[in-house]
Amino acid sequence: MKKIIFSVILIFCLAQICLADNFLSNPPKSKIGLSFSVSVWDYLGVGNVEGGLGLKYKFSDAWIGRAIIGVSGSISKVSTQKEWGSTGALSFSLGIERHFSKKTFFLPYFGAEVGYYTYQWNYVIIYMDSENELYGTDKQYGYPFTFFLGIECYPWKRISLAVEYKGSIRYRRIVDELYNENWVLQSKAKTNSIIMGIDGSDIILTIYF
Repeated sequence: MKKIIFSVILIFCLAQICLADNFLSNPPKSKIGLSFSVSVWDYLGVGNVEGGLGLKYKFSDAWIGRAIIGVSGSISKVSTQKEWGSTGALSFSLGIERHFSKKTFFLPYFGAEVGYYTYQWNYVIIYMDSENELYGTDKQYGYPFTFFLGIECYPWKRISLAVEYKGSIRYRRIVDELYNENWVLQSKAKTNSIIMGIDGSDIILTIYF
């Protein structure tokens, strides 16, 4: 899915190049932009698509600040014993982008951001040999420090399309709780860890005002 979306954006941008001699050479001079992002593969490891809404502010042509709020959720059947489960995630980040203002079709940039996320997985366990049920929650809290590399293009005067690849180091806390059918707590476990790795890719559309 990630490769398909990226290929569509690439083909669209190449088509615009053929139609406009000055394509991408003059990014908008506006200071404020509203951005919409899709994370095809994120650090939560949920396996679904996460959407984000953010603001960008141009300090100069080279430096852009940004703030992004991300939300995701899903409901699914997990296995024969865990009959159903639901997930929900919320994230927030503040970052800075360093752009290279060259007269090229694709403008490279890099940057870093700090953030916070919370994630919860709710599930029901049904035992195959009885009618008893257990209800569980898996809660995660994390503080990622993220680095990213991106390429950006301007198919229209005030619209930017970008693709980013991210990696991060983050502190993560996991709390597992298990309840019986009367919602009485049966067990609780806590885990703390520091994780470093590749988070995945984002596709970002920004409209400048």
